[in-house]
Amino acid sequence: MAVKVIVLALSKSGETTARNLAKKLNVPFHGRIERVSNADVYFSNSLEHIRDLFLARNTVIGVCASGILIRAVAPFLSDKKLDPAIISVAEDGSVVVPLLGGHYGANRLAKEISNIPVIGSMVFDKGPRGFFTMMGVSPENAANQIFDAGADIVATNCGNGSEKMVDLAKELMEYSKLPLMVVSNAGIPKLKNKKVIYDETPEYMCENFQKLLDVGVSILGGCCGTTFNHINKFSNLINENN
Repeated sequence: MAVKVIVLALSKSGETTARNLAKKLNVPFHGRIERVSNADVYFSNSLEHIRDLFLARNTVIGVCASGILIRAVAPFLSDKKLDPAIISVAEDGSVVVPLLGGHYGANRLAKEISNIPVIGSMVFDKGPRGFFTMMGVSPENAANQIFDAGADIVATNCGNGSEKMVDLAKELMEYSKLPLMVVSNAGIPKLKNKKVIYDETPEYMCENFQKLLDVGVSILGGCCGTTFNHINKFSNLINENN
């Protein structure tokens, strides 16, 4: 069955971008009634309309906030390999985010409608058998799946401090056909005096980030617990290596 693609806009400010995308892809343009003009199809309730399109297995490109798309379809998600693609586009077209359906063509479609690189990222935890995602995906399978889905960059973010990220990066580098991005937490969150803290200092993280650069990681970043001071230190480290 051929996949039907729908482009929709919820406001006047996103109308031009949405109409241009629909014209480029030669697909229908849906618009919120009384807010958008010259649409192919009009709707009054955004959440219900997005939900109905998703349940009818349409690929939805929403020129709107990601949160609206997520709220509309979240109760109906079933299987990441079967759920239709949902793509969020900024009203000015500057940002394109494949929210769902990487296995259903979302990454490739995102690349088709923009020149923005697509990053596929997964979160891993290390157990007795090694690194796996919460869905049981290994680093090898992750690297292959992200490549097959049409992404430009393989990435891992969150879930680990910088020391474990070094071990994880080595595995991903072994299997990845694409550049690797690592976005590390500043350690694992701990509860201290009834407050959540992350205890990896910028200096400690930079020691491990140097190891990441040494194994060939192309892009570095900070996730939970990192501060402006962390990012400044990371930037200086990258500049020194360049």
